Amino acid sequence: MNIIAVDDEQLLLYELLNELEKVFPDADLIGFDEGEDALEHIEKMKGHLDYAFLDIKLRGMTGIQLAKQIKDRKPETKIIFCTAYSDYALEAYQVHAVGYIMKPVTADKIREQLEALKQILKSPVIEDDAN
Repeated sequence: MNIIAVDDEQLLLYELLNELEKVFPDADLIGFDEGEDALEHIEKMKGHLDYAFLDIKLRGMTGIQLAKQIKDRKPETKIIFCTAYSDYALEAYQVHAVGYIMKPVTADKIREQLEALKQILKSPVIEDDAN
């Protein structure tokens, strides 16, 4: 499993990586403090990117802008925002994020988001009976 985490605050990035390691102990987990570095890595990746855990406010670009670029390159990536700002939730879901975790991020919060995602994916898709 391939996972990236992006946060421009070094201490918060370290804490996020530490919590992600608890949830995904066998994953290839890489952290970046700049969106451009994460995009460079994604460009060089072989295979797919399973998850991207992104802060909303980054240097140089927003997490929303970064999510759009990740989705352009690796559309199967599940985006989960990890942020202190609740007022970006609508924008986050417009880029098809599958989760939104308020800081401080903990392994339990990550697990809750993953469990919610699992429940959503189990739900039947509503079919259009008009046809």
